[in-house]
Amino acid sequence: FGGSAGSGGSGGSGSTTPGNPCLLASSLELPWFTSNTGTRNNFRFADTGGCQGSADYTNSGGDAVFSYLLPANSRITVRMTNASDAGTSFDSTLNLVVGLANCGSNPTDLDGGTAGITCASSADDPQPQTVTYSNTGGTPAQVFIIVDGYTTGEAGLFMLETQISVL
Repeated sequence: FGGSAGSGGSGGSGSTTPGNPCLLASSLELPWFTSNTGTRNNFRFADTGGCQGSADYTNSGGDAVFSYLLPANSRITVRMTNASDAGTSFDSTLNLVVGLANCGSNPTDLDGGTAGITCASSADDPQPQTVTYSNTGGTPAQVFIIVDGYTTGEAGLFMLETQISVL
C-alpha cells in the first residue's frame, strides 16, 4: 500500500433513501483518499449475506459507498484506516459487494434493514480493516466498497487505501 497523495472524497450526507443504496456511490479513487461517512444511513443490515453489520440494524451509523470497475483477472484489496494507520476513530465496518443487484434495497417504509444484500468480503474488528475480491471472470466486475458505522452516532473520517493487482 502507499503511493502518491490522494484527494478528498465526497462521503455521504442526508437521510436514508428508499431503493438501491449503491445508486448513490461515488467513484473509488486510487491509490488512496480520505473521506467522511457523513450522516447518510442507507446501509442498515445485520451480520447476514456475508456482510458485517450491526446486531441491531435499525441503529447503524453513518455510511459512504464507493464504486470501481475491476478489470477481468484482477484482484482489488481495500484497507480502511485513519491517517495514523490505527483504524478509524469510530466503530466501523467495511464491506465489499460485487454487482449492483447484490447491494440490496432499502424498504419504502424505512423501518427495516437493507434487504437482500450479499457481500463478497467483509471486515469488522480488529482495525485497520481489509477486504479483497478476485475477479476471475472474463469481463470487468462492478465492485462497491461500503464504509458503515456500527451503531447509532458512529460516523466520521476514514482513509481508503486501494491496490489493484493482476491475477
